[in-house]
Amino acid sequence: MNPQEPFWQQQPRYDGASFDLSHLKPLDRVLLTASRQSIPLRVRFSYHCCTDKPGRRDLGARITDDTRPDEVRYFCPVRWFLSLRLPGLVKSLDTHRLAPVPGYQWLLIENVPGISLPWAVWLKVMPGSPCGPMVVGVESAYLAAAPPKGGKPESFRFVVEQTRRSEKLWGLP
Repeated sequence: MNPQEPFWQQQPRYDGASFDLSHLKPLDRVLLTASRQSIPLRVRFSYHCCTDKPGRRDLGARITDDTRPDEVRYFCPVRWFLSLRLPGLVKSLDTHRLAPVPGYQWLLIENVPGISLPWAVWLKVMPGSPCGPMVVGVESAYLAAAPPKGGKPESFRFVVEQTRRSEKLWGLP
């Protein structure tokens, strides 16, 4: 794999099979506020849907990210399977409430049918460049036996509006 290419263009291998990461390509969408104002958003997916811990499972191919060249990640078929849900999830964030957690991140906990552990998705809502869209970073997503509780949940729309208004990371608990 070419370490200079974005991770979503890589084709990791696991147990003799290749897997496609193109569903994690950044996407653009528009959030419509309660006052009918349009806020452009750029959603970036981190390669943290791959694991950094060997654990008890066999690891797949090494995954690199051009934005974090010193970090080592490995393809994980379970996280890959769950990551297929991420594009749809971020398109429907307007209906979700997120809990603030340390690091100016927001935590969304979902129960996935047929899976006993909750799926924890960490997001960071950032102001972006002055002339560009705001950035929503999907920082991590994995099954978590004990995800942090976080602070008082807020609607995604509220988090975006407060971040835009303040022009800085918002919501540290």
